[in-house]
Amino acid sequence: MNFKEKTIVLVFNEFVSIEKPNENVIITPPQIQMPIIKAVGKKITVELRDSLIDSTTYTIDFTNSIVDYNEKNALENFSFAFSTGDVLDTLQIGGIVINAKDMEPVQNMLVGIHRDLSDTAFTKTRFLRTSKTDDKGMFVIKNVSPGSYRIFALDDKNRNYAYDKGGNEGLAFLDSRPVTVIANQKGRSLKENMRRNHGMANPEGYRKALRLAKEAEKFRRPIITFVDTSGAYPGLGAEERGIGEAIARNLMYFSQMRTPIVCVIIGEGGSGGALGICVGDKIYMLENAIYSVISPEGCASILLRDSSRAKDSAAMLKITSADLMAFNVINGVIAEPRDGAHTDPDIVAASIKKILIKDIKDLTSRNPAVLVRYRNQKIRKIGHWNES
Repeated sequence: MNFKEKTIVLVFNEFVSIEKPNENVIITPPQIQMPIIKAVGKKITVELRDSLIDSTTYTIDFTNSIVDYNEKNALENFSFAFSTGDVLDTLQIGGIVINAKDMEPVQNMLVGIHRDLSDTAFTKTRFLRTSKTDDKGMFVIKNVSPGSYRIFALDDKNRNYAYDKGGNEGLAFLDSRPVTVIANQKGRSLKENMRRNHGMANPEGYRKALRLAKEAEKFRRPIITFVDTSGAYPGLGAEERGIGEAIARNLMYFSQMRTPIVCVIIGEGGSGGALGICVGDKIYMLENAIYSVISPEGCASILLRDSSRAKDSAAMLKITSADLMAFNVINGVIAEPRDGAHTDPDIVAASIKKILIKDIKDLTSRNPAVLVRYRNQKIRKIGHWNES
């Protein structure tokens, strides 16, 4: 305790070597500058290059990297701890990391903790303390001080102990609950709109959405969909590859999925393109969003025989959130700022998150068979009317 030196020398009773120290030795708190670790004779020297933090317990976990010089027998799970203060923390956090796709243990996964209990803590700062999973997916974070923590597992490709928004590092969860997210995305510029095909999916997009949904069902993972499309792509190639069949198949399977589904229409909910990912237990709309089986322009052209009467067809279709709430097509309307959601997206996102957390907590507590039954009852009630 009260150790202030940045060089640690460990002496053994025989000649030793250390294998791949930069990969196998875990120093926590994580070091920004790579420490210098070397073995000479019966000594292993660790030189820390970062400044030491006051009143902090440091752990140098050698895992199985130290081996005797002749027979290469490993000194298993060896670690060394010291404190820069008066207290040496001794608590541990352990567990196993499993791949949700195949339920197999994940090796060499970085596992870390944060005192910040928000579910986005790992996107803002580096981990407080870390460990790595072994070949059985097991990990132990050593020398933890008493307190409350949130724990994350991260495939740290560039070894910076933090989540990077690009590349191969990615997670999808809501309040620490794994979820599958399916969404349309348009664009904010001409170039991005063209790259995103204006949010209009091809048949392959709907088939990919179905594949992800089936995977979510297999592992009882809730599904969240965000809808913003004027419709499915109407091109000749899409028709040739079966756009109608792909949407119809989605409608059939999504109505029978034995896992919670919550849908949010955040802009346009147009035609079958929206319906293909908008069959759920709960459906919400932003206040200024629209939702319709056909676009006003298409309706005016086909039914009114006059494409200039799109405004009239929009009024007849009842496509606003208020209209659809009155018809019980949707479960709720999410308020927007006076000038639209785009003027304060953080407030709108927080409102959406609050609803999703509440609904998913409720829906996941229900029997899957009950979910399917009520979902189908809800669907069959749409379009009922009484004649006097």
